[in-house]
Amino acid sequence: MTPTSHAMRVTIRSPLAIGVLLGVWALFSWLMFPRPNVWPLAYVALAPLALVAVRGHSAKLVAISTYVAGVVWWIVAVSWLYDVATYGYLVLAVYLGLYPMGFALVLRAIQRRMHVPMFAAVPLVWVTFEYARGLMFSGFPWFLLGHSQPTVVIQIADFAGAYGVSFVVAACGGLVVDLLTQPLFVAGRLGKTVRYGLACTGGLLVFTVVYGSWRLSQAPGADAPSVVVAVVQSDLPQERKIARLSTEDIAARDAADRADFDAMVAMTRQAAADQPHLIVWPETIAPRALNDAMVDSAAAIRRELESGLVPPEDRDVFVSWALTLDYRTEIERLARELDTSLIIGAHTYGDVRRLMDTKYNSAYLFDATGRLVDRYDKVHRVPFGEYVLFEDSMPWLADLLRKLAPLPEYSLRPGERRNLLSVDAPQPLGTIRTGAPICFEDVVSYVCRQLMYRDGDKVGDLLVNLTNDGWYPERAEAPQHEQIARFRCIENRVPMARAVNRGVSGFIDSSGRVVGRVEVDGKRQNVAGVAVARLPLDSRSTLFGRVGDAAALLCSVITGIVLLLALAVPGARKGTR
Repeated sequence: MTPTSHAMRVTIRSPLAIGVLLGVWALFSWLMFPRPNVWPLAYVALAPLALVAVRGHSAKLVAISTYVAGVVWWIVAVSWLYDVATYGYLVLAVYLGLYPMGFALVLRAIQRRMHVPMFAAVPLVWVTFEYARGLMFSGFPWFLLGHSQPTVVIQIADFAGAYGVSFVVAACGGLVVDLLTQPLFVAGRLGKTVRYGLACTGGLLVFTVVYGSWRLSQAPGADAPSVVVAVVQSDLPQERKIARLSTEDIAARDAADRADFDAMVAMTRQAAADQPHLIVWPETIAPRALNDAMVDSAAAIRRELESGLVPPEDRDVFVSWALTLDYRTEIERLARELDTSLIIGAHTYGDVRRLMDTKYNSAYLFDATGRLVDRYDKVHRVPFGEYVLFEDSMPWLADLLRKLAPLPEYSLRPGERRNLLSVDAPQPLGTIRTGAPICFEDVVSYVCRQLMYRDGDKVGDLLVNLTNDGWYPERAEAPQHEQIARFRCIENRVPMARAVNRGVSGFIDSSGRVVGRVEVDGKRQNVAGVAVARLPLDSRSTLFGRVGDAAALLCSVITGIVLLLALAVPGARKGTR
């Protein structure tokens, strides 16, 4: 019996040992993300999970243990969702627990039947399941292994995407398993698997760091054409925003809306002191919709009020609806006064009297003359937060799922255009072609890529993310969100400004480096403030912009082929069942 075949027969039978290994995996996988962001742990985090997968006594034991561990991990990792949708949060964790289990079972089948080295099998299978998680049911591409990494390592995202970074990190975890399970020396020299693993994984790491250093050295400098952007961070509690959907105590609600709006205007004037080309407000921060149809409806309502045609019992409601006209007029006046373009987050409705007929989550662009130039309607909606799955195909199931939503009656239509907003700036800049992903659209790689690239050609200059993270005050969600947004900048080689209700707002350059944040008395969350930054534009195009997540798709295809071949093997060797 060779040393290698003997090593492959070692199994882990003790439930306690399996529990300890999965506990280490869960702990490391939590610590490597914000907070506390101990990123080096990512390089060994997958090793305990992979050990359980390939050395667990039985497939049944592996399936049960990894599923339970996965559910528990997700319950802890996304605990910031608890206060938003308690039951939905738990159902999400129950669903997401399938991915660690799926990884473990597929890895087990491939390694035990095909004997693929772990330094190759672990990254292939892990990326396959990350990619699937990022697509299924609208996708949840949060906590990708590669998200944890520092700036120099993640530069390969401009050709391989965030999943490519995950591949590199996962390969290191696979190598750790090979070092623990394969003989280090055979006949006086390093074992073949260990030798190849060290060479391949080491070479991959060296390439990643060298490539990253090279791409960082190419980043546009201070003399490059730059756009000056200001972001205004509101500190508006979510319960106050939700109150806008209620008709109770209309006068008090309108007074609160007015105070919030006036605070935004005051901060915008403060930001304008640095003469930015563009000022950005957060998602849905305007108290009313700003589209022409709503303004026309509000004007008609005001005429009815002035003519005395409104019954006294309806007057408060009509007065509230008519305020739409005032907010739109004041924003136009503000843009003219400051001589600056504004991007404002607000809803879009078809008609003020039929608010639920047509509803979008939008980013409105007003130019320096106060003219409403264009708007972008959010394309990629958040399940349960902005729509319910299966509402068109299986209404009965959607009715059940709607009970899991934080606002069961709240539903948005998806935007129909992936359009850029053309922001005017002085020469030599000219027009700044701006993509405005809203809310979690900046965590979805293909949404931002489709804004920045058309038919493989780069058509965008700048990303501005309008977000409301007020759902999760002072939770780890906000720094995690910012961490993920870095990848969109690298993948497309464009800078990003982020205006976030309750924080974290700031700026990311085209190399994924955070170059400024809104900070008040040392706090970044649950504060109101402004920040201004000069963002160099980047003329570089990327392979990712042309092919998207092709690297992740390739990993998935290879994994599928190898799995089919593994399943075609009549049976595992004796002792490996």
